[in-house]
Amino acid sequence: MNGFFIHTGNHLEKLAERLAAGLGQPGPLGARGALSPLAPEVVVVPGRGLERWLKLFLARRNGVAANLDCPFPQTFIEERVLKPLRLALPGGDDGSPAAADPWDQGVLTWRIFFLLQEAAAADAGELDAVVRYLKMSGDELSAYHLAATLAELFQRYLNSRPDLVRAWERGGNPLSEESSSGWQMALWRRLAEGIEKPHFAALHELFNQLVYPEFFPPPTGVAATALDQVAAALPQRLLLFGFSSLPPVYLDIFFALGRLCEVHLFYSNPCSEYWGDQYRLGTVRARFDPEAGRLVHPLLASWGRQGRFFFEAAVALEADSYREFFVPAEGDSLLARLQNRILRLEPPAAAEEVEADDNSLQVHRCHTRRREVEVVYDAILDALERDSSLTCEDIMILAPDLELYTPYLEALFGGRTAGEKETCGRRPRLPFNLASERDFLNRPPVAALLALLRLLSGRAPADEVFDLFAIEVVHRRFGVESEALERLFFWLKKSGISWGLDAVSRERTVGTAFAENSFAWGLERLLAGYGLAGNGLRDDASRALVDEVGLWSGTEGGPGDLLPLPGIEGGDALVLGGFCLFIEKLRQAAAR
Repeated sequence: MNGFFIHTGNHLEKLAERLAAGLGQPGPLGARGALSPLAPEVVVVPGRGLERWLKLFLARRNGVAANLDCPFPQTFIEERVLKPLRLALPGGDDGSPAAADPWDQGVLTWRIFFLLQEAAAADAGELDAVVRYLKMSGDELSAYHLAATLAELFQRYLNSRPDLVRAWERGGNPLSEESSSGWQMALWRRLAEGIEKPHFAALHELFNQLVYPEFFPPPTGVAATALDQVAAALPQRLLLFGFSSLPPVYLDIFFALGRLCEVHLFYSNPCSEYWGDQYRLGTVRARFDPEAGRLVHPLLASWGRQGRFFFEAAVALEADSYREFFVPAEGDSLLARLQNRILRLEPPAAAEEVEADDNSLQVHRCHTRRREVEVVYDAILDALERDSSLTCEDIMILAPDLELYTPYLEALFGGRTAGEKETCGRRPRLPFNLASERDFLNRPPVAALLALLRLLSGRAPADEVFDLFAIEVVHRRFGVESEALERLFFWLKKSGISWGLDAVSRERTVGTAFAENSFAWGLERLLAGYGLAGNGLRDDASRALVDEVGLWSGTEGGPGDLLPLPGIEGGDALVLGGFCLFIEKLRQAAAR
């Protein structure tokens, strides 16, 4: 049965239990038909860390966690909603990367940059304020920074204020009272001129017109089966798990999908009462408890700001069902009392009696990051000693920027894998894993893959190609040791290589085929120099060899000729050969 169903509670484990009970079967999550045995369950998650936690929980709860598709919200909406809509438009553009997306933030940055340059050279018109700013700064770097900032701002408008962008395109300006809105509107209208590819705001508007025909006028120029195409791309059941915040536009889209499939939203909520009116004192929208004459709970007002916006948006939805799974904290510890007061929306006590052995809530003030990690290490050892059922897998360490603490964690905790020694010196070893996505992206194989993808989509500058080869897992794969990289860098610099793999790759990139100063051209110089090693170009035999193979001797020659570059002899040929094989693999990858 199609519909939008909300499940909320103050413990993520309870929500996961609810989700686990209904996976692979109808009933517990709502009346519906039988699931296809091969269809994956689609669980939209806010982050990879929560995805790993959920899969481990499901594996322990159900014995296995398989056939789960866990995309991010933006990825799901792009692939399952926006892509079918693009196909239904005239031209059938599916948003594939064959052509650059004019609304991509990187592309938009350069479009704004060149548009501002044109405005500065001609009549600025409504962009006069921006042009005057650029003339005051006086350099192109400032213009680029401004363009990048505006591109990021317009991206936020597209994702958070699509109604504003569409009003601009129709000639209206809801922000007319703001002094900066006039030139922003003019700049956006110039960017949108002649661009047929729809942006997110236009597709969102089209989606609303298709899903809510009773509220919006029918769209024009769209295939009659557009909504059917979107429905065909959706799973039978869509699960949104673990969210405490979500952009309002995304929440609107997921709610609208409830008309096309079964959608379940699982979101964590620390309070069982309505707390949408808990605002910090001093703010314009501050609310006060009528009896106590003050804010009910300050932690909800200060730390719960982002979650409050999401809570207000969720409770305002006309869901088909709204199920709550709130569980009071057990015991009489300081932390349990604090959690229960927040759960029941009760004001904090003026004074709390704390038992001497109550370690449930501790505050430590440390002078360095290393000291912070030392205190955390001691606190974990103390907790493991007090509770025999507690394991390291039950403990999570949160930090604003985990990368800053990684060296101290590795030094003090003694390693990440369970196969290492149980003690590190005199200290017990505490195994740990980093859930930071940036730590994952910085691992050499992943960094090499990402660098390769960036390289193949660009001009292949010499420094970026060498940086990719300089990653240890890459140059060792081609039989080159790290000690040889400095010599290789000197050869490449001396050869005159600038950018581009070869003439063919340049034709794909800039539309013109020329080999000069490409890697193919420079490596031919180096290989030719190795073939003439020791002789140079001074004797008649060398000059005859140059004429025979068609190489330029440096005195005469036309376009396309080249000068052999001596200096590579003996075992250096293995280094050059490994790099040549690397470039050949890049050329093959670029051709595919």
